[in-house]
Amino acid sequence: MTRLLRSLADLSLRGKVALALTIVFLGSVGVMLLVLVPFLAEQRQRLLDQDRRLLSTLRRSYERDFIYDLLSRNRESLAVHLADLAAQEGLVWVRVESGDLDLGASGDRGVVRRLVGPDADPFVGRPGVVLLVDRDGEADLVGPGGRPLLSGRRVAREEPRAAEGGPAPGQDEFREQSFGGERVLSLAATLQAAGEPYGRLHVMKSLAPLERSEALMRSLLYGGVTLSFVSVLLLLNLLLSRIVLVPVRRVHDAMARAATGDLRVRLPVHSRDEVSSMAESFNRMVGELEASHQQIEGYSRNLESMVEARTAELRASEAKILASQRLEAWKEAVERVIHEIKNPLTPVGLAAETLKTAWARDRERFASVFPSAIDMILGAVRDLKELIGEFSRFSRLPAMHTERLDPNALVLDALAPYTKTPPEELRVKVQLAPDAPEVEADADQIKRVLLNVINNALEAMGETGGALRLFTQREQGGVTIRIEDDGPGVEDVERIFEPHYTTKVKGTGLGLAIAKQIVEEHGGTIRAESRPGHGTSVRIYLPCAPPPLQQPPGGLGGAPHPPEQGKPTTGR
Repeated sequence: MTRLLRSLADLSLRGKVALALTIVFLGSVGVMLLVLVPFLAEQRQRLLDQDRRLLSTLRRSYERDFIYDLLSRNRESLAVHLADLAAQEGLVWVRVESGDLDLGASGDRGVVRRLVGPDADPFVGRPGVVLLVDRDGEADLVGPGGRPLLSGRRVAREEPRAAEGGPAPGQDEFREQSFGGERVLSLAATLQAAGEPYGRLHVMKSLAPLERSEALMRSLLYGGVTLSFVSVLLLLNLLLSRIVLVPVRRVHDAMARAATGDLRVRLPVHSRDEVSSMAESFNRMVGELEASHQQIEGYSRNLESMVEARTAELRASEAKILASQRLEAWKEAVERVIHEIKNPLTPVGLAAETLKTAWARDRERFASVFPSAIDMILGAVRDLKELIGEFSRFSRLPAMHTERLDPNALVLDALAPYTKTPPEELRVKVQLAPDAPEVEADADQIKRVLLNVINNALEAMGETGGALRLFTQREQGGVTIRIEDDGPGVEDVERIFEPHYTTKVKGTGLGLAIAKQIVEEHGGTIRAESRPGHGTSVRIYLPCAPPPLQQPPGGLGGAPHPPEQGKPTTGR
């Protein structure tokens, strides 16, 4: 080790620069690998998730047809539907089993050639050609529409090893495994309807495209990174040699002469770059060496005490700043908790007041509204428990869990506390667009936004009451939810979404700020319009959900389509 260090110390400046660049290159490559390997893994996982979603979609598309075929024990219909599924691009093997009815199929060229042999060559490659294999290995090669091409062949049906226990009812089980010498993604699912299992479905999709994409991406990234680093290193080496090394050598020679006592040596200054600045500094250093030496001795005596005093000041200042930041963070968290707890209390108070009024005036009405009011109170209590638990764990808004939702259903759900047992002075009008597109959102968080705006509207109208109007409207790229009230309006309407701004006597002013944050996290916008004396209108825009994966065309007979659900247009 000592000899190695001595050899490194004896290297020339050019050698040290080259060695340093090499080390930088290797270190940079190592860092890039640490970044690229997880990136490639993430890319692979994303493509794998797409394949999983595709297989789940295919399973849902054909599940009803397979169940009908298994219930009727109709092998011919099952063969037609199975052949239609096996003809989908990328699938190498599909199988449906239920008792003694067990049928497999493949439209993959390699699988068909491997099982049937050269007799299948005239037919393999044509569109819609599928091999059907029975449980006992009897195979039929059929064309589009179930037209037989080769019949009565005996083949050794390949079956991958299944997982122990099989998939749980209602769940898709995915595995990566080998099939016929290639990697595939297999799906195993229980075919069930109304909670009753009728058979099992196995689907395998080739991972060859994914592996080719992964290999190409790896080659491009690694090759591009390596080429870029090599080019940069060569360029840096050339620039350092011409721009830095020669002037540095002059500085080295001048410093060697100054070290021997020749304080008359000076370096030429031809430009204003870094090397010339170093030469100017050297020239000043030689002229002021004696004075600087004396100043350094004076500073060295006082340096330790100065450092200790400054360190103590910095520590005290840092402790004060951290304590202040922690106090502000806790204060904001507590204010958010208090404000968010108030929202569920509004329907609780409304339900309790309705029960009290009904008990005092009309016992029959009390009996009719009692179940819905109790459900409302219990639901609000559950919301409070969930809200408090979420804030106690994270001291922030709950994590967002999105799904495809109907915006009209969201509006009706938020209005439920006010339409089941509405106060006498409140009139609710709802107009829902039948063509409102679905949105991808967290139902609880969007409901919280709507409840916040509705509660603000009710508080603005006060005891005098008025009309609460809610509308949905389809817009380009999304849907708008509009909430209007007959309250007195707001003068500084552009400030109502600012944190801690409120026009009420009591309140933290965080409700609409939190609502704005939730809407923006969903990729939408929220804005308000108001004129004093004419009420307030709040518009919430949410982008529509991305289109679902395209369903493959049905086979013979076609898969039945579920009936479309109607959407309400008005409500109270």
